[in-house]
Amino acid sequence: GVLSREERLLELRSPIYIFGDLHGNLDDLKFFADLIWPLGMQLTAGKFLFLGDYVDRGQYGIEVVAFLVAQKLLIPDKIFLIRGNHETRAVNGW
Repeated sequence: GVLSREERLLELRSPIYIFGDLHGNLDDLKFFADLIWPLGMQLTAGKFLFLGDYVDRGQYGIEVVAFLVAQKLLIPDKIFLIRGNHETRAVNGW
């Protein structure tokens, strides 16, 4: 799959947008979409790094993960997803 082909250590060059700790907050993701990539991620200059913690606190964890994974599948060389501590069994208990 797309994620398994990536190196464990990412070496990314500027320009890059870095986002952290969405925690299932779809409103924050929509805010970023409206202001940073209003024409879509494909047409926005630069790459996007998401630092994990996609789920847990907000109501829309599945939707946030689904959107990010869909974008990763569509434009794998522009979207980078790393796992935060909230995506581990020890924190979420699943």
